Amino acid sequence: MKRQFILTVNFLALMLFSSMSYLNASENVTQNDPNESTELSDDSIMAAKIDNMRIALIGRWENPYFISENPSIKNGSLRYQFRENGTYSKVLGGSETRIEEEGTWEISADGKHLLMRSQSLCNGQQVAVTNVAAIKHLQLDELVLEQALCVDGVNVSAEPKDFFFNKY
Repeated sequence: MKRQFILTVNFLALMLFSSMSYLNASENVTQNDPNESTELSDDSIMAAKIDNMRIALIGRWENPYFISENPSIKNGSLRYQFRENGTYSKVLGGSETRIEEEGTWEISADGKHLLMRSQSLCNGQQVAVTNVAAIKHLQLDELVLEQALCVDGVNVSAEPKDFFFNKY
């Protein structure tokens, strides 16, 4: 009984000592200067979000079951490749038709749109074109773009609609 009492007292003393050490250590933690802001600005948060989106977009994306509204274009697949250097390629193709487009890409400052700039042939002249697609969903290997689709100057979808892509 006496031995159990001594063990209990030693245990309680150890617990008390540990608690006091923890309290002393937590009091010694350096406090931040109250005049110094540790919060991130809205601009830096948006910049980080856009960087993450940019990293997620880099790679190859495909909609393998693309159906064209344009009768001159046979149904097939729609593929994008977004490269780290800011260039992209877009390929619309089926068994009989293949249309390719090359250009540059970036994400808008508000993080809501994908801007794709290319040169298209129009009336025999090269014309700078900017295609804007709303980024409706971007997560892991899934991408949904809402856009009126034009590939190398050929209108494929006049009205904006959702296009679903998977990374491959």
